Amino acid sequence: MHPDLSEAKLSSLPLAIRRHAKSALSPSTSPESVSCYLRQLIVQCFHARDNGYTARSLLPVVYAVLGDPKDLPDPETTAEPLYRTRVCCVGHAFTLFTYCTQIYTSPALMELAPRIWAWIQFMDVHEYVSVDSGAFFWECVPLTCLLYLLYEHEGRQWLHTNAEVGYFIGKAWTRLVTVFEDDEVAIHNDHCREVLHRITSFLSSHDSPNYSSALVDGAGGKYAFARLLVRTIDLFLRMKKFIDETPNDASLLLSLDSTLSFICEEHFVSRATLDRAGIVETLIEAITYLARHNAPVTTPFQSSISLCADIVSASLSKVDSVSWGKAVKAGLLNAVFLCGGKYGTDPYTSKSLGRILADLAVLTFNYSFLPIFMSVLRNATMMLPSTGFMKSRFGKDWRGIVALAQERTELRKDFDTNLVGIRSCDNFECGVINVPKATLRRCGACQHTFYCSPECQKISWRKFNHRYRCKRIQKNPIITPDARITRFRSTLILNTYQRHKHAIFLQKLKYIHRTGNTDYCVIMEYIAGYCTPKVVPIEEWGKSLSLHDYRQRTAIGTREMHVVRLTPGRVEFPMLLRSNAAEVLERLVGIARRLPKDADVGRLENDFPEMWREVEELAGMDVVEIYS
Repeated sequence: MHPDLSEAKLSSLPLAIRRHAKSALSPSTSPESVSCYLRQLIVQCFHARDNGYTARSLLPVVYAVLGDPKDLPDPETTAEPLYRTRVCCVGHAFTLFTYCTQIYTSPALMELAPRIWAWIQFMDVHEYVSVDSGAFFWECVPLTCLLYLLYEHEGRQWLHTNAEVGYFIGKAWTRLVTVFEDDEVAIHNDHCREVLHRITSFLSSHDSPNYSSALVDGAGGKYAFARLLVRTIDLFLRMKKFIDETPNDASLLLSLDSTLSFICEEHFVSRATLDRAGIVETLIEAITYLARHNAPVTTPFQSSISLCADIVSASLSKVDSVSWGKAVKAGLLNAVFLCGGKYGTDPYTSKSLGRILADLAVLTFNYSFLPIFMSVLRNATMMLPSTGFMKSRFGKDWRGIVALAQERTELRKDFDTNLVGIRSCDNFECGVINVPKATLRRCGACQHTFYCSPECQKISWRKFNHRYRCKRIQKNPIITPDARITRFRSTLILNTYQRHKHAIFLQKLKYIHRTGNTDYCVIMEYIAGYCTPKVVPIEEWGKSLSLHDYRQRTAIGTREMHVVRLTPGRVEFPMLLRSNAAEVLERLVGIARRLPKDADVGRLENDFPEMWREVEELAGMDVVEIYS
């Protein structure tokens, strides 16, 4: 036996505590009296000046009361009063153990571990809850003891080799959260909050894959574990709201930070599973509360908000417009306004908010997202004056997003009225562009392409490899997005092209004049929602364009390769911009050849007015259509 577990250790205790301890250990003391002495020791330990030191000196009592792990009572053969008293004594021993704020000798701890674990398993199997051990005894105290054991290095090694421990923690944690959700009194219980704090601290310091699957299984599977994390965060918020009515308590924010840090590292469950579990909506609520106007601006608050914003931005950057719509309805805009106005100067928070705003700008492209965004915009902007958001570095970006959304909402109305039934022949050599869909024939196999005649369908099938694309679409219809959404995005891009057409033609002329060839592509980047097209050598995008279905079918005079980029570092989709006037590019080449070698194309209107008028005429002739 380790010296710290022998009765000699009791000699360092005050006389009153030492008498009760020796009485509890005396073989002549009845079980009922042992229980009474243990309760008195708990009270004395609680009121001691150094209750951690006192509790460590009482470890011999804990060791003796727990007894031999092989000598546990049998409910079938043990008289019920004796049985209940024995379990009640064990509960008191657990409580004494939880007062140990520090144990210096790991060997003593590991000698206690088998006894504590044996009783935890016993109580779990028999679902025993002592009637006088406190309302939350079973859910809190045994789990606290177990987590306390696992703080030591030897305890972690024990955990990594014992899958049952991880499974129990997952199950007990789930049970504990359920108790808190169902009982409002538990939210106000200091010990309950302490247990949750220990759990989150345990998560942030234990990331071994050896027990992760057991922990997840104990919680009910990956999705259930993801929901458990979300429910735990929600509990922290409820507790924080209660604590804020009294003197502030930073431990809850530390617990929240531990949970959020664990989520950021994606140890046990993927971000996609957490998204399905509702992590984004919960964190939006957290940001809204923690960044409220009367919340203190302190480091713990800033740390929690920064982590929340980072997870929200990372999650939303990987989801579709439907998930974005849910986030906006859940109050995303309000959270961004509060967070940006209060913590926009923090580099980590501002980076996350900047990513959210950049994605919002891109989403103004989306046919389905626009009406959702506009529906919440009015109520959300009513709170702007009180947040300070417009005075932050994000105010200009927000004005741009609103302007884009309003402009594209008007275009959406025109689209619904005039353009939704318009299509073009999918034979790229055909001149039929922007005609009523009813006048075209749909491919009977893939139901995606349209042709003005059987001849055009045959040309597309043989020459433009529709036979391969048709099979791909039939095999996986997901590769073909909703026609209305795709068409609306194309309409927006074409609208941008039309507004910049003269500038684009001048850039084309400048490139042809400088290089003598037409091997270029037009880049249309919508990184911040706006777009200023530019002409660049096709080699800059050769790798991306080589993967495009229609790369080998570009031809001077009728088609030009364009690249549309909606997010930094990634090509959203290359596309073909088809002109209905085959001579447009040829005439542009002719103008470039007539220009002197040292001519400044940027001054074309002033230096060569006749050629300028020709370029304007060509721009007016150019009628285009997108093929993505």
